[in-house]
Amino acid sequence: MTTPATVFISYAWESDAFRAQVKGLCDYLRANGVAVVVDFDHAIRPPAVGWVVWMQQAIEDAAVVLVVCSASYRARFEKRASRGSGKGVAWEGAVITQDLYNAALRNNKFFPVFPDPFNFNDCPTMLEPRRNGHAFPSKQANILALVQSCIGMSVAPTGSPVELA
Repeated sequence: MTTPATVFISYAWESDAFRAQVKGLCDYLRANGVAVVVDFDHAIRPPAVGWVVWMQQAIEDAAVVLVVCSASYRARFEKRASRGSGKGVAWEGAVITQDLYNAALRNNKFFPVFPDPFNFNDCPTMLEPRRNGHAFPSKQANILALVQSCIGMSVAPTGSPVELA
């Protein structure tokens, strides 16, 4: 049995509105046939392996990691946020940083995406070379095309992604 290529979404837990926006991106990608791994699937019960192991394995096993950039995410990723805030992003940032270090910064896996309205200054410094103005929901079709190109997924015959209402 072959496991489909997955996309992991890394983001900072901020407001409920922000999390709903990230969930909208997740739902959009799934509606277009992309296998997405995200913490929303564990809203009722934590992963059996625990959060820390789950985050590390999800990043390592994913074909693509979409990094949802925000001021909070960048501060937590770069260890500039106050101690104890955003431990999930701090951990994910460490895993991503180590992976990039091991690959001598050859990056075909980690891509920054931005919630509307976006600010390029919210991108962690080490991911800036992959910054391409992919925002959601305004340009989520571009995010879908990026993911499809990375995982070798063909576009629907109509060429039009499914839009969610």
